[in-house]
Amino acid sequence: MDSDFEEVWNRIRANKGAAFKTVRGLEFTYKLLGPWMVIDRTDYRISKSNFQKAYEMLPVDGPESFGDEVTAKYLVHAVLTDSKIAG
Repeated sequence: MDSDFEEVWNRIRANKGAAFKTVRGLEFTYKLLGPWMVIDRTDYRISKSNFQKAYEMLPVDGPESFGDEVTAKYLVHAVLTDSKIAG
């Protein structure tokens, strides 16, 4: 795996339980179960590989820019562009 993405994933790991907000204002937290992020509001699981795919597309104008290639694009965008993760 890409070492830059691994650094990002380490920040994602370090910020589990912290509050994040989508561009539409939906606040959420998450936990990690192995290579899966589980969103607190829905128990929805997002894979680490999905985050890597999105990361490789950055920068984007917004979550819609991910198209159908990224699952849960609003949540993924919220995490990857948050200052706690983006640096």
